[in-house]
Amino acid sequence: MDKDDLCRLLCESLETWYNIFIRGTGDKIVHAFQEKMTFTPGDRVCLETGGAAADGTFIGLDAFGGLVCENGGRRTAHDSAEVRALERG
Repeated sequence: MDKDDLCRLLCESLETWYNIFIRGTGDKIVHAFQEKMTFTPGDRVCLETGGAAADGTFIGLDAFGGLVCENGGRRTAHDSAEVRALERG
């Protein structure tokens, strides 16, 4: 594949996702990303955020792409920028 073909395919893909986003159906983007994740809802996970460790059950991604975990009935969302490590618990 040459540079021009790669650029064309990338632009087509970006246009598809951008159109989904501007139509206000961004949840489809989050859902598509979640389907490709290593973790599935219900998996136990351990994560490290800014020096603090937490564990819980992976619930999924929120509307902004935040990682949602539940521990002891309490749900928390974590931005990807704050998660330093993530592994199965």
